[in-house]
Order: sequence, then structure tokens, then C-alpha cells
Amino acid sequence: MAVGHTSLTPTQMEWGEGFITPFWAMPSSVTAGKWSLVSSTSYIMYNGFYQVNDADLAQINFDVWLSKGTYTFSMCYLTDPATAICDVLIDGVSKGTIDTYGVGTVYNSLGTVANIVITTSGKHSLSLKVNGKSGSHYYLVISTFVLYRTA
Repeated sequence: MAVGHTSLTPTQMEWGEGFITPFWAMPSSVTAGKWSLVSSTSYIMYNGFYQVNDADLAQINFDVWLSKGTYTFSMCYLTDPATAICDVLIDGVSKGTIDTYGVGTVYNSLGTVANIVITTSGKHSLSLKVNGKSGSHYYLVISTFVLYRTA
């Protein structure tokens, strides 16, 4: 057995473990839009993903296991005049938005949505959805994101 590896099933341990970083290259599903990987040394994790077809309402989904509690979602993204507003959804319900628009291009901007209440432990859907724009386009470029328990 590798160091740090566990063979426990989700029913044998606490759901969510308090800190979730979904592997963005492997979404559970794509509801709308076309998403692609991008690599650059400018991104904090050297990789990211972006919504490439400039479409409003493009959505990407990730299955996450969470304990009931209160969470904060943090996202590292590209700020640009062509980037959109991102809706953060849990189980299809909007928990807040992050506007990625900026006058100039800035890598690794940080946005958060706090006080996300999860009422039942188990499998949930975390979705990122393009929902409007402040600038000229509907592009969304994300380097990394996390969901962490605060209470």
C-alpha cells in the first residue's frame, strides 16, 4: 500500500474530509458549452480549463462528497475584458457568483463564495456556470478551485 493511500469507502469515513479540490480535467459531466484544457506557466497550477465557445450558460459539473456543514468555495481565475460571470451551484442551486471581468489581463485572481450550507452528508453536484458578462464575451478561464468546510 502506498504512503498516504487509504482503502476506506466513503461510508467508513467522514464525507468530504473538510477540503475538496475536484480534478477539473475530469468533470462528472458538461451540461452546456465546450470546455478545454490550457497550460501556461502563468497559471498558479500551470494548467487550467476554459469555456472556449463564448457561450452564455455553459456549465461544467463535478461530483463531490460532502459532510453537512458550512463551506467556502474559492476559485483562482483569469481576469480579462473578455471573461464572464461565473455562477457557483450546489445541486443545481446558485450559491453565489464570481465576476471574472477585468479592465486588463490578470492571472490568478481569487474569488470566493462563502456560507454555502450543506444540510445532508453525501454525494452532491458542484457546478460552474457562465451566467452573463460584464465585458465583451462569455469566456471563463479557471486555474484551480477548492471547496473547504468552515463550520
